[in-house]
Order: sequence, then C-alpha cells, then structure tokens
Amino acid sequence: FIVTGFTGLLIDRLVFRRLRKKMATPQVMMIASLGVSMVLRAILFMRFSASTFRFVPDKDWRLTTSTFEVPTERLQLHLGDRVNTPLMELAANVNPYGFAYSRIALVVGIFGAVVLLAILLQRTRLGRQMRAVADNSDLAASSGIHVERVHGSTAFLSAGISGLGGALLAAILPINPELGLMLLLPAFAVIVLGTIGSIPGVIIGALIVGLLRSVSEPVLIGAGNALDRPTASGFAEVMPFVFLVGLLLLAPRGIGFAIGNWNIERIRKRRLAEPNKNEFLSREIFGLLNRLSEKVALSTVWFDRVYEQKDQALNFVKKTLSVVWALPAYYLARLSAAAQLTGSAISTFASGLHVGSPNWLRIDRNTERGSWIAFMILFLILVGIVWLLPSVTNLTKTMQVARIVTLVGIFGLAAFSLNLHTGLTGMTNFGVIFFVGIGAVTVGLLSAPVATNGYGWSPWMATIVAVLIAAVCGWLLAYPTARLRMDYFAIVTISLGEMLRISLQAEPLLRAGTATSGIGISQFSRPLEGWWENGPSGIVGNLLGLPIPAPYVVLLAILATVCLLGVWVLLNTLLASPWGRILRSIREDETVSQHHGHNILSHKAASLALGAGIAALGGVLWAWLNTAVWPDFMSPIRSTFLIWAAFIVGGKGNNKGMFIGAYIIVIVEFIALKIAPDPTKVVFFFSLILSTDSIVDFAVLSLP
Repeated sequence: FIVTGFTGLLIDRLVFRRLRKKMATPQVMMIASLGVSMVLRAILFMRFSASTFRFVPDKDWRLTTSTFEVPTERLQLHLGDRVNTPLMELAANVNPYGFAYSRIALVVGIFGAVVLLAILLQRTRLGRQMRAVADNSDLAASSGIHVERVHGSTAFLSAGISGLGGALLAAILPINPELGLMLLLPAFAVIVLGTIGSIPGVIIGALIVGLLRSVSEPVLIGAGNALDRPTASGFAEVMPFVFLVGLLLLAPRGIGFAIGNWNIERIRKRRLAEPNKNEFLSREIFGLLNRLSEKVALSTVWFDRVYEQKDQALNFVKKTLSVVWALPAYYLARLSAAAQLTGSAISTFASGLHVGSPNWLRIDRNTERGSWIAFMILFLILVGIVWLLPSVTNLTKTMQVARIVTLVGIFGLAAFSLNLHTGLTGMTNFGVIFFVGIGAVTVGLLSAPVATNGYGWSPWMATIVAVLIAAVCGWLLAYPTARLRMDYFAIVTISLGEMLRISLQAEPLLRAGTATSGIGISQFSRPLEGWWENGPSGIVGNLLGLPIPAPYVVLLAILATVCLLGVWVLLNTLLASPWGRILRSIREDETVSQHHGHNILSHKAASLALGAGIAALGGVLWAWLNTAVWPDFMSPIRSTFLIWAAFIVGGKGNNKGMFIGAYIIVIVEFIALKIAPDPTKVVFFFSLILSTDSIVDFAVLSLP
C-alpha cells in the first residue's frame, strides 16, 4: 500500500498535474494514464522478464490442510441429448469446498479496504473535499479547498488500494507484468455497471461481473460440447460486457444511479404515507445513530490528523529540497542572466547591421496558406526522418519505406474516423478498433478460399461489403446508445471491440484459411496481386534499382496512399458543406442545435456510419498488409489507444493534424521496434505526455 501509494503520488506530480494545468480533457487524462501504465509494464518486463511469480505470505498457507471447509451443493445442467435425464439436478456426494487462507485474506482485505474508503469519503473532511472537487473543481477552489492537495491525496489512496489489491491477488494467482492490463477492461465494466462515483454500486457491479464469469463458463463448456464447439468457454469473458451493454440500454446511468433514485423515492413515499407513525421508535433509532455517528466522528479525527502529518511531512521535504537546491539555483540564475546579457548584446549588434527576415519567410498560421505551408514543413521533416532510417540494402529500404507508408495510410484512416466521431461530432468513441476489426474480418472471410472455410469472393467486392457492413453497424449503434452519457458511450464502444476480439478467438465460424480451422483468418486473396507479380513489379523494381522485382507491399503502399487522399478530400468536401457545420454545432451544444431544427440523432447516426466505413477501409488495408487476421490484432488496449494517440497528437477537428499524428505514431513505433521489443513504452509515454501541447495545433491551423 505504502510503496504503490507514493508511486501514484509521484506519477501524479510528474504527469497528471502538468496535464491539469494545461486544462486537459478527461479523454486525454485517460489515454495518458494508459501510457504511464505501459511504461510501468515495460519497466517490470525489463526487471522481471515475462516470467510468472506467486506471492506466498506464509509457507504453511500452501499446505492442502490450510483451508476452511464449506458445505457445498453442486447444481448440474444436462445440455444436449437427454434420455430420462432432467435438465438440472443436484449432484450427489459433493466434497466440501476448501476455502484457502489466501482467498479469505483477499476477501477480508478487499472488503475492509472498501469499508474504510466509504467511511473516509462520507465521514471525513478529506472525503468531503474529494467529493466537492469531483463535482466541480473550480467551485471547490473558490471555497478554499486546496485542489492540488486533494488530487495528490486521491492519487496516493487510489494507487495504494490498487497495490493492496494486487498484493492480495498475487497470493492466489500467478502474476506477470501483463496482469494489470488483463484486468483493465473488466474493471471498466465493474465501474460502469455500478455507476462512476458510487461505492455501493461498484460493489454490486463487481459481484455481478464475478457471478457472470463463474456461472457462464461451466454452462458454455457444456453447451459447447453439445454443439461441437469446444472453444465456446472463451465467450465467458464476453458475458460481463454483454450484460453491461444490455443494462446501460435500460439504465443509462448504471446500477448505482438507479439504486440512489429508488432509495430517495422510497423514503419520500414512506414519509408521505406515514408522517406520524412510530415517532418514539424513530427517536430511539436516530439517537442510536447519533451516538454511533459521534463514535465514527471521533475515529475520523485520527484520519484527519494522519493527513495533517502527511502534509507536514511533504512540506518538510519541499523545504529541504529548496534549501539543497538554493546554491545550484543561485549559480544557474547568474549563468542565465549572463546568457541574457550576451543575447541582448548580439541582438543589438544584429539590429545595428539592419539584418531582418524577408516577408516571404514569415508564416501566418491563421491563414489557409500559412496552415498548408506549416503542414508541408512538418511533412518534409517526417519524410526526412524516414529517409534517414538505417537499412542494410536497397531492397530492405524499399520494403521499410513502403511498410511505413502503408501504416501511415491505415492509422490515418482510423484517425480520420475518430476525428469525425469525437473531434467533429463530439462522441467519445473508444471502439474504433471495433469497426477496423469488422472490415478486416469481413474481407478476410469473404476472400478466403472456399476449401478453407472461406467464400472465395473477389477482394474488391469483399472490400465494398466490409465497408457497408461497418457503416450499417455504425448507423445502428447510434439509436440504442442515444441516451448514454459520453463516458458510458465510450465504454460501450470499447466493449464492442473486446467482444469482437473474443468472438474471433472462440467462434469457429470466424476462422478461415487453414484446413484444421485454426484460430484466425489467413490465406485470403489480395487485390491485383497476380497482375502485380506478372509485370509491373519488375518495371517498378528496375526504376527503384532493386535486384529483384518490387515486393507487393509497394503496391499496397500506393493503394493506401490513394485511399487516404481520397478519404481526406471526401471529408474536407463534406465538412465544408452545411452538414459539416451541423456536426460542429452538435459538438458545441446539442440543445442549441436541436432548437435550430436539426435532428441530432440522425446526424449522429450518419457521422457514426461514415466514420465506421472509413475505419473499416483501414482494417481492410491492415488485413492485406499482415496477410492474416488474429485476435491480438484487435486488442483494444494496444490498437485503440495507438489510434487515440494519433488523434491527440494531431489535435481534434484537424484532418491535417490526423495525418501528421498518424505519421508521428508510426515513426515512433518503428524506431521503438529497433530499440526495444515492446514499442509501446516509447510510443505511449512520449507522444501522450506531449499530447495536450497539441504538436500539430502549434504548427497547423485547425479546421474552422
């Protein structure tokens, strides 16, 4: 608790406080937090490798006798063919369940931490300050609350509780650096199910998610055996997300909000129906509660004193550091003053020579011409970086550049899609990889050979169908999610991406390319591949000075460039039309836009459909580049947030920025591959910490 708590406090001071000062949006903070987690994961990989470890608090706990036996009944379901057998029955001769000491420690520790956290939030001054800052930080600051101190305390507590949970979990599960990211999406499901900010709701959400996982797995195993689908148990990971999506469609603000409203309504009706009943009993109960509250208040004094001691310790550390830094700071100040005097003398000398910059070198980025000039400067810089990347031969250099160009096209299309949804329409979409995956899976299945469970379609026809299917999915997604808050809409979309990934892993109908129906899709045909190999590849190879015909990735780079430029022109044309202005008005204020007579839902559905089709086109190119589609290909933890990194670096509402942002992310990842086996530790951290500076907004004019 202590180590992880201070680690969280340090990260808050180094990263998140800087982002808060720059007025970063919650989406940026979330992406940056994932970037920090990737850095921590990479550090753990370098220190402990990918090996698994187990935390043993006491060696005696590993004994088989170190358990509490709990009387157990087992309900058996008989699925499939049944002859004189009931659908369900209680099994006979079931051994008692052995509740290990480590599991008891986990349950007691977690629920104890939750109870203490609830007391802290409801009964202490710090808890009241936390809730005030969460509701409105500006109003809390105007009321005299030290907002940054509250943020620091929150970071310490949240990181400490996470570390406590990880230590308790390590006693029952083998752990490795991937464990934290594996728990990320289920944690999202728990938080959204229980309503953000509601501790009782989160407890109920955690129980629901755990119950769904534990109950659905044996049921799916039996159903899979009956249906000749041995991998059906993999859908157990999907069940919490299916329940989450269904619940949010019925209760758009989660369980905690619904419970709170029900409780308020119940109390109101009871007081209206029985105003004078049981007054004596009420006085006794309230007296008992008041005495209990006094006891709790006395205990909270200790919490307040602890935090006062913590603040005093932090102030002492700050004063100590300031004293230690005073002497170096003095000499640095003198050096800086000397440098300023030298600079002023040089500028005075230069002004005496009447040397000035010509007008044609001055770039006004607030004009369309200046915006394009700044864009071209950045583009040429990035092209120069790609050209200077080391390579062994001319052939490897050609393949390197062609692959980078193709990846820029793919990530550029995905960033265009995200920019249309989030930057221009105001819908926070964390499920771009869902639409990318639909495009990749559809084109792979339709164009795979019939002999290997495919359909044998032409790649061009498969591409058209893939884009149309993704567009229809985007259109249909708008209507059931219309009542959701933007943060809940984001969680629903990322859940859809995870559901598609798990379905690709567990469903045999989503497999093609191998006679054994192995996981994934492969051996599908790619466009113009035969035509390229029979003629143009040799001509292009001679033009590039290659000893052999040019590889197919060169043609793929050309196709990606054409698709990227075509979509760019299409989006600029549409966004310059009245429809583009309507989308921007919806982003700024839906109510005002609706008062002007615009159908908000239909315009959002059209935006989702168009963006989904663009993302699916990027997925098609990705499938052609990798020649296969695998479940890890659609990992929301990696792919979605790489796309978001390109979006944040580029600046919302800016198609030029989307292109530059995608280019930067691809280059950084490519360079990181040369440096370390895990590129995310470079990509996420450096690009996302700089994200709110909006690199391209500094150099490229945002769209109006």
